[in-house]
Amino acid sequence: MNQNNITSNNHLHEMFSKIIDQIETYAKQGTSAYEVEKSIFKELLKIGLQIMMYFFQQSGTGEQGGSISLTNGKTLKRLCGLRDKPYQTIFGEITIQRTAYGLREKQKIEFPLENNYSYRLIRIHIYCKSGSSH
Repeated sequence: MNQNNITSNNHLHEMFSKIIDQIETYAKQGTSAYEVEKSIFKELLKIGLQIMMYFFQQSGTGEQGGSISLTNGKTLKRLCGLRDKPYQTIFGEITIQRTAYGLREKQKIEFPLENNYSYRLIRIHIYCKSGSSH
């Protein structure tokens, strides 16, 4: 999903309302707790992904000036334009537009404000998506 696909925080409220409406329907239909829990979890993953997209939208592009200094002593200059950067969240992968830094174009590019993903959260995500039961 691309960061540009974000609507607004109103969309997030609508997503929550949809879950509540569905719960009421499940209760009337006598749906099993297991099926309800599974449905809620899938919807919460979707909401989490939208919230992360909203977070990146609100956080800006990560621009830190004309240059940055890395912990290894290297100084990198800001490269022209924004770059699409894949970012793996516990909720799924998104593409965010970030300011990039490097020695020059077509060499390794640094995005100083985030890693590509959180290893611990990704392990949890893989476990949850594998369909493991208690």
